[in-house]
Amino acid sequence: MRQRAGKIVEAWAAEADFDPEQLRSIEFEMEWPPRSDTQASFPEVDRAEWFSPQAARVKILGGQAPLIDRLLEHLEPKAESAA
Repeated sequence: MRQRAGKIVEAWAAEADFDPEQLRSIEFEMEWPPRSDTQASFPEVDRAEWFSPQAARVKILGGQAPLIDRLLEHLEPKAESAA
């Protein structure tokens, strides 16, 4: 989805059993401090957490809330067929 400022945000969902404590991120390099000619490595992802849809809405940018709506709409038929 495209945010108001033009940034494109891609999201995905997967059904899985994942322990956030087991996350191991790749690293990227960038000049740090800026204009220092020194390269430093940083993790691409610093942590992972699970949230309910309601809690996720509080944590994300308001313009990204439709991503949660789309996921819930996709999951609705599956939840109804399991009942």
